[in-house]
Amino acid sequence: MRKIWALLMALCVLLTLPGAFHKHQLETSSQTVEMTVGFDSILSVSNSAEKSTKTLKQTLKELKKMDVTSISVPFNSFYTLEQRGMVSVLNGKQLKAKQFGSTDAFTVDPESQYVLVLNTKYNKEINKIMKSSFTKKEVSKHQLNDATYYEVKSSSADLYKKRFQPLDSDIALLKSYGFNLITLVPNLTKDNQDMALDVIKDWKKDGVLSKVMFDGPEVLGYPNNLSTFMPLWKKQPFVYQEIFAPNPQQKGIQTLLRDSNYNAVRTHILSAAELMSPNNSVPVLEERLTKAIDERNMRMMYFELSPSATNNPFESVTKLQDVVDKTTAHLKEKGYHFGVAKPFSTEHSVWQTISKGSFVVLTGLVFAYLMSLFFPMRYAWVSLVASYVVMGATAIAASRYLWILLPLTFAILVPILVGSLLYRTFEKRNVGLIQSVVLFIISSVATLFSAIALTSTFASTEYILYVEQFHGVAIAHLIPIVALFLLMFCSLGKLPFSLLWNFVRQPIKVYHVILVVFVGALGMYYLSRTGNGGTMLPFEAQFREFLQHSLGVRPRTKEFLFAHPLLIVILVYWKRHAFVKWLLPIAVIGQISIMNTFTHLHTPVFISATRALIGIGLGTVVGLIAVAIIHIVIKVLKKINDKFQLMNYIKS
Repeated sequence: MRKIWALLMALCVLLTLPGAFHKHQLETSSQTVEMTVGFDSILSVSNSAEKSTKTLKQTLKELKKMDVTSISVPFNSFYTLEQRGMVSVLNGKQLKAKQFGSTDAFTVDPESQYVLVLNTKYNKEINKIMKSSFTKKEVSKHQLNDATYYEVKSSSADLYKKRFQPLDSDIALLKSYGFNLITLVPNLTKDNQDMALDVIKDWKKDGVLSKVMFDGPEVLGYPNNLSTFMPLWKKQPFVYQEIFAPNPQQKGIQTLLRDSNYNAVRTHILSAAELMSPNNSVPVLEERLTKAIDERNMRMMYFELSPSATNNPFESVTKLQDVVDKTTAHLKEKGYHFGVAKPFSTEHSVWQTISKGSFVVLTGLVFAYLMSLFFPMRYAWVSLVASYVVMGATAIAASRYLWILLPLTFAILVPILVGSLLYRTFEKRNVGLIQSVVLFIISSVATLFSAIALTSTFASTEYILYVEQFHGVAIAHLIPIVALFLLMFCSLGKLPFSLLWNFVRQPIKVYHVILVVFVGALGMYYLSRTGNGGTMLPFEAQFREFLQHSLGVRPRTKEFLFAHPLLIVILVYWKRHAFVKWLLPIAVIGQISIMNTFTHLHTPVFISATRALIGIGLGTVVGLIAVAIIHIVIKVLKKINDKFQLMNYIKS
């Protein structure tokens, strides 16, 4: 019966492979990368360089040479206009205190705000802003000593809250350099929402609008008017910003993504502080950006500049050019293009449905097969039927939870099953070096295909964009180790409950406490290394960078330097030393890691498969070297023991 189940499992895995290929097609449906720089940060650099020969136009020219495609343009406020030296905002009291000469031409209201135009070349645009932002009752225009004042019946706070469209002169300048535009849309008032729609409409009509990016903690229309703008977002791509804790996600973005059918491009943001940090060298930033595009399915890089504290105000522009040059060269080698990024395809395939159905059947078979290895066959049949009943009930009651719990269960079961099969095989017969290595490779490849089966069930855009993700990573790392140890112990014919009772009655000694603390510390360190932000050893970052540049895809160090070699050593010395087999639950970390690689659902399936295969290959080499070294050490110890009649350390 086990052979039939094994064949059925193999068939289910094969039926999921087209689903994995469909995921690969979705991931490669958008290969154009868009580079964007914030216009406000460009202005901050240019405005700080009054004595520099470089001007705003020269800065834009340099950015264009870098393959920068788009410029994000925020809505203006009186604060930004003051920062640019275009206007000065004074209240009535401040205006009276200023020595501008007689103000007899108009009566100064102490409660009003006065907008002084600092340069006559801005008169036309400021006049347009005032007319579009205020009613005739709210604003009046005055002339004083050849200077233009606008009196606004408003408080200072309300005046600075006002938002208005980007300046026509700025838009004309950016268009003249061939940049596409990304509008940064705030969500403050109903007037701002209408203004945003006007900007989007006008820029689309001119053919320069790339995308819409939401400025602030909320998307446009949140919380009550999201549905009002939904027809627009189904046609107009928008930006989905990469968010890491503790930064909160923009309110309303999840609803927007789901209801617009994921008509968005995920972007990686490099802030000015990160760009200029002394800890972020050009190679470090190049690797970070390359990984964001190639391994995390982002298709936009958003940069911010800042004036430098040194004598060179354009230092951030120079460093950005170095970073961009290296990043674009690396990405072009990988087949990416640069221009206006498009959202990933959301095309549905019938293989997605087939893959999910096959995966459900496969999970039940894996659980039943595992039970059959340690318990009578009747219990395995009960497990099989029970698993399908539970899955069916969950699908009826809460289908969303089925696709949270089912992949987690599968990710836990596969490493336990692989470890159990190795345990049963090596307990029954003697296996040589070559057979041990072959069985390791077969087991690891079986885990790899099981992991591909898992990821094939998530062949849809929400996982590619990291809107939805795999849940339970820490649990999937820990449970297989503990469960495999318990199953191995149960196979000895001892009752775990009686053993546990005898154990808890034992007196606690100092070395018990030390052992518990040591094992606990190892467990915490092991769990701390899960995820992208795992704890690293000294010099590990440099080693990882070396692997990334040498191999193109960096394998997991815990696989090829620890778990895979350890598993090979265990299999080779299984019958020679009795204690070795009890290290098997630790060595199965390599199989857990292979599964974990594919639970990063936003990582391209091709990258995950390459990473796992490289890990298996290097792990095999390191494992063979470890076996050779251990063999030599054992021989040397035997000779020393024979010569000096010392205690034999190596006999079991």
